[in-house]
Amino acid sequence: MTTGAHPPPVPARGHPADPPSDHALCTLAATPEAPTVMRRFAGAMARRWGLTGHTCESLALVVTELVTNAVRHSGSPVVTLRLSSGEGTLRAEVHDIGRWRHAPVPAQGPGDGYPRCGRGLALVRAHTTRTVARLTTTGTTMLAEFVTPADGAQSPPPPRTGLVTTPRRPHDPLL
Repeated sequence: MTTGAHPPPVPARGHPADPPSDHALCTLAATPEAPTVMRRFAGAMARRWGLTGHTCESLALVVTELVTNAVRHSGSPVVTLRLSSGEGTLRAEVHDIGRWRHAPVPAQGPGDGYPRCGRGLALVRAHTTRTVARLTTTGTTMLAEFVTPADGAQSPPPPRTGLVTTPRRPHDPLL
């Protein structure tokens, strides 16, 4: 669905010959509202597919980060989110049709020495089991994969490999 008004997206179903899996697709104008709308869409689809807990939380964070990057850095007029779930894996793909623009070096936050932005892809990698960037002449696709729990099992916590943690300070909500 492509729209500027952002009505609720309608999920697309996979081909009947596909292996058992669920699919959903949402295309919106690349506006500042798109990350919020797509995050809600992804959460609704994950719940429809019976996913809960850490999986839904990680999906929400990852979709927000990837869609925000597409909106802010690609120059694309639209952004597309494709979700699929099956065989123990949840996949989120964010695609734009723009040309990636390098962002200026992020400014540091007031008095804390940390940049205000620039941590998004590190967060994405920390919450997924696999992250792939595909840059082509027709745009960029970011793929993020998550392991999903078996039926009736509790969602596993997000993977922590590759993430360096530091003590959280009260004034820094991102750590």
